[in-house]
Amino acid sequence: MPHLKGLYSKYKENGFEIVGIAQEHGKTLEVSKNSWNNAIGELGLEWINVLNNDGKEQFDIVKAYHVRGFPTKILLDEEGKVLLRVTASATNDIDRALQDIYGF
Repeated sequence: MPHLKGLYSKYKENGFEIVGIAQEHGKTLEVSKNSWNNAIGELGLEWINVLNNDGKEQFDIVKAYHVRGFPTKILLDEEGKVLLRVTASATNDIDRALQDIYGF
């Protein structure tokens, strides 16, 4: 997470967002929400973070963004266009994409 936090800080003002989608592992949605919210706070994640089934009746983010694995990180531009989708934890795909897009 420190690496993603650095990238987020460096490029957020240039018009992209990170959407973190987590899969529940608790016995209930409420237990999962509490656990995930605690993790978000402990890790200091400032970007959008959602659980895959939370609010699914209103908007199914997994279906809308074609999420097929967890963890999934999605980079969006200011228009909400998906710039990059990463389902692996340790890659430099995000770094390369941001350098290509923003030139630094």
